[in-house]
Amino acid sequence: MDKKTGYLLLAAGVAVLIGGAALVGMTLYGGLPAPRLFNAEAAVTMALSQGGTMSVPLPPHINTAANLAVFFTAVFLLAVIGAKIGRLGVHLIQKPQSLKEEPPKRPADTGSGERGDKS
Repeated sequence: MDKKTGYLLLAAGVAVLIGGAALVGMTLYGGLPAPRLFNAEAAVTMALSQGGTMSVPLPPHINTAANLAVFFTAVFLLAVIGAKIGRLGVHLIQKPQSLKEEPPKRPADTGSGERGDKS
């Protein structure tokens, strides 16, 4: 049962990684537009100390850069989640845990605090 679950988790993790890579590829090559989370105004107006105002125009690629940065951060997090799911599947495939097995016991400490031969 653990191996079946492991293979299922491994397949799910690989699917998430491939899906994230496909999203990035389609976005970089123009097949899919980046989500538009930011839409800054064409100019930023700042108040000056003399009481006047100053308008600073923003280039249009600022919005595109901010949107791509957020998109790639989200896809990176998606890839990390896919890798964690896949790693969990691999661990279940390699070492299925049994409830009957107990870990080996370590020898008891003598309490003397010294190491080596006692001659």
